[in-house]
Amino acid sequence: ERVFETLSADADFMVRTKLAEHHLAPQRVLMDLAQDSVYTVRATALRHRNLPPDWLRQASGDPLPLIRMSVTSNVNTPLSVLDSLASDPDPGVRLLVAKHQRTRLATLRRMSGDPEVDVILAVANHPTADRALLTKLAFEAEEGAVRSTAQRRLEPLLRKEIREDILERWNSD
Repeated sequence: ERVFETLSADADFMVRTKLAEHHLAPQRVLMDLAQDSVYTVRATALRHRNLPPDWLRQASGDPLPLIRMSVTSNVNTPLSVLDSLASDPDPGVRLLVAKHQRTRLATLRRMSGDPEVDVILAVANHPTADRALLTKLAFEAEEGAVRSTAQRRLEPLLRKEIREDILERWNSD
């Protein structure tokens, strides 16, 4: 751990950036790097899975979109932070929220009306997008790419429902 602490004070920001990427970087060192004067070092530390959630919560209000994007790129970002960043003014932040594996379905539903097509497309591609959300996007989205993506994702769900319905009717006879 002493090596990590020594490297976290290195004058070369690239050394500090690489340190922030290291999978064994201790929490205390990551917390120091998350406050670095160089924003790329801060951003890299914020993406690290070992950074405490409170630090991610605090950084979610940073004025720099790159920092907020790093928060949304962390696999351990608290759900409340993702919910909040879903309405961020920066479309890149909203896009990363829509792509985050843990974003709640209710948040995805809210994001389905986003002004940015890429955000809505990410919502349509999200693994937890359910039948209701995909149906809405398949029939109501203005952008053709969103409609076709939602229809493509909806098709296997509808096939499964139809198959189950047929089997249920067949077994009841």
